Amino acid sequence: MSIMNRIEELARPVMVAFQSDLEHDRAWIKANPGTPFIHVTRHSGTQCIPLPNANALLDDSPVPHLFGEARPSEIIRQTRALLHGALLESGKLWLYCDGHAVRKSNAQTCQQKFDEATNRAVNARSRQQQRDVIRRRYG
Repeated sequence: MSIMNRIEELARPVMVAFQSDLEHDRAWIKANPGTPFIHVTRHSGTQCIPLPNANALLDDSPVPHLFGEARPSEIIRQTRALLHGALLESGKLWLYCDGHAVRKSNAQTCQQKFDEATNRAVNARSRQQQRDVIRRRYG
């Protein structure tokens, strides 16, 4: 069973409205194969949240986002706030995908997965900044 077929099987019974969100999720999953993500189903739709990869913050220049641009650090901050706020109350079904298989989860575990991925990105950026300082200082 494909990742999206499994998500649909689990999510459709929970959803009351905006079932078309699943088509947007399908398109995102197809465009981002192998990307770990969290999938939250509410009565009124879904939220597909990619986990930040380790290189997400190495270049914090603005990138296309929603209807404009945003820095990756800001996108991650807003996504974390969403996971720890509004979705916590409205999320009825929490799924985690490691990029290959979907598993039922819960809000706390999904928040932890997102925070761990964010910490890896922050640490990679910190190491890169330290290397840049050493290069500038010692050539």
